[in-house]
Amino acid sequence: MESSGALGVLFNTTIAHAEINAIAALPPKGYPDHTIWVTLEPCLQCVGAIVVARIGAVHFAGSDPLWVGIERLPDMNPFVASRWPERVGPRNDQFGVLGQLLPLVFYRRRYPEGASITIHRRLAPVVAALADDLAASGEYEQLLEGQLAEAVETLWSRLSRCVP
Repeated sequence: MESSGALGVLFNTTIAHAEINAIAALPPKGYPDHTIWVTLEPCLQCVGAIVVARIGAVHFAGSDPLWVGIERLPDMNPFVASRWPERVGPRNDQFGVLGQLLPLVFYRRRYPEGASITIHRRLAPVVAALADDLAASGEYEQLLEGQLAEAVETLWSRLSRCVP
């Protein structure tokens, strides 16, 4: 979670998600021909913003077991159904695992027994174990100090073991 930001950008709050800030920066009109690309499957809040903003598609790398069933929202409401974006994801490769892992390590460090890590331990135990290992060993902080390409290279074999 960011502790500071530019005027008009949400920060230092639980609702400060990248999707929300990206959508808030758009003029108020529909965007059915636009695609939003995100690392992790959008949460309920972000899906709501995507629907209200009428974004046409969402692509995501990693699945989020915390929101299993969210894809059924259009079945419950015709308004939501009329604006529901095309969903592309999750990826079933190392990049999909990385998309799931990065926010999970953040949550693991901040809320060690919170809902996200607890649900991942049950539904995605191999990814949760890697998050636990990276957080407990201090390796995550070391990876943050380097370049993304170096971090991915360092983690690649462990990401490979997490691919479903």
